[in-house]
Formats: sequence, structure tokens, C-alpha cells
Amino acid sequence: MITHMNLERQKLVSLEMNEEVGAQEKAKTGLPENGLKVCRKLEVLYLFENRISQISDVMLNFKKLTRLYMYDNCITKMENFENLVSL
Repeated sequence: MITHMNLERQKLVSLEMNEEVGAQEKAKTGLPENGLKVCRKLEVLYLFENRISQISDVMLNFKKLTRLYMYDNCITKMENFENLVSL
């Protein structure tokens, strides 16, 4: 069960994965091909110093998230956090 994930400084532009990227990430990191969608118990997520420009639907599924570190990205508007009641 994954509760903490550190994805800082990875040059990420999104948390969404297509099939090709999913297969590459599985080979590299061991994460399932559907990526972060399986991390339903995630509590802490470090995403700072990336290139993310918007909050993805994947992130909004982390109902148990208590801490989210997203500084130094390309996000201009923070919205849709209503479901993240523990954040």
C-alpha cells in the first residue's frame, strides 16, 4: 500500500499516462501501467519543481490526501479540490 509518493523534479507535465508511457514507467519504476490511479490510499504527494500546468483528474481521486506539495510548477489556477476533504 503506497501512502507517500515523491515525484519532485521529474520534469512531469501531467499525471495522466497513455499506454506507451504507462508501459515505459512500469518497466522503469514498477508502478502498474495505469499509474497513480491505483494509489487510492495516497496521503502525501510531492510534485514540486515539475512542469505541470493543470490539476489532473487522477489527482482528484486521492481522497485520503493530507499533504500536497506543488510549488514551482506551471499552474495558474487552483480548482476542483472539493473532493479532497482531508487536504
